[in-house]
Amino acid sequence: MSTYDINLFAKKKRSFTEKLLFFLLHYFRYIIVITQIVVIGVFFYRFRVDQNIIDHKEAFRSKQQILALTVPLIEEARATEESTAKIEAILEKQESFLKLYDSVIQTVPEGIIIIEVDFSRIIITVSGYADDTFAIQKYYRKLRANELYSDVSIKELNINQDFNFSFTIDITVAQPITP
Repeated sequence: MSTYDINLFAKKKRSFTEKLLFFLLHYFRYIIVITQIVVIGVFFYRFRVDQNIIDHKEAFRSKQQILALTVPLIEEARATEESTAKIEAILEKQESFLKLYDSVIQTVPEGIIIIEVDFSRIIITVSGYADDTFAIQKYYRKLRANELYSDVSIKELNINQDFNFSFTIDITVAQPITP
């Protein structure tokens, strides 16, 4: 069996203020809760953004400190690199000079005494003594056969009172010695 509620009173018409008051009392609390949720969400979002800003500032400061520490090291490395390049250039020049010097000295045959070796940029002048002209001729041929020299010429050949031969040979270098 079912029961029915029958209302015989006529519905009373409500005024705008009553409707507004009813709305405010019943639904306004939901609006307030939703507003509070939005405010809390904005607060947490703002907190997260502030934390990101702080993290970025700290990372920037640490990178600045790393740069401040590494700049002197980089400058020192560049200076070392420049010094190394200069040293390598000097060693290359020295190596080419030693190669020329060795080729002049090691080709000296027996019977020749070298008195002086003078190196200029293009010409090497060798002065010395020999017991006979065959040793000087042999030395001359060895120098002419060397590819490092473009021209070899006997500049001076004299005989001493002791029957020794003094000589001066000019050797023109194929590639000039860089200073």
